[in-house]
Amino acid sequence: KVIHAHSPVCLAFALLLRLFRCRTARVVFSFHWPVPDAGLRRSLKGVLFRMADIIHLYSVETVEVMRCRYRVPTKRLQLLYSGIPPDRFVSQDTQVAREVLRARLGIPEGGRVIGYLGRLAPEKNVSYLIRFMEENASASPDLHLIVAGGGALEVALRESASSSSVS
Repeated sequence: KVIHAHSPVCLAFALLLRLFRCRTARVVFSFHWPVPDAGLRRSLKGVLFRMADIIHLYSVETVEVMRCRYRVPTKRLQLLYSGIPPDRFVSQDTQVAREVLRARLGIPEGGRVIGYLGRLAPEKNVSYLIRFMEENASASPDLHLIVAGGGALEVALRESASSSSVS
């Protein structure tokens, strides 16, 4: 049996479920985005993360976050790439389309892009991306954020971005 958790709160419930109902189940946690935390919150997350049997991570950077910030043993960390080779969908036509899209969005060639595609809901913490861009705009002028999606927070996120230095 496997219990899969997709957020720290769900991980806490998964660990309780294992403790009280499914003692032989393995708990697998998918960790996606390291949000800023400190003090007691960071310590509690570290305890939860270290109790998971396996943590799936999407990048070398998130592996380091788990190892260094939360002190999770390396043997519990599994790096899972998307499985799609980066050049798989690049052709002459897509390269031209990419250049046109970058020009339309005002992103110079060589500019770095953070992209979010998904539901705009509180648990996705997209507002953190906007705050991050505000705080780092002057230090990283070649960094651009693109958010695509819809949901309950769309209007609020648009207002937040338009009322700040982020467009």
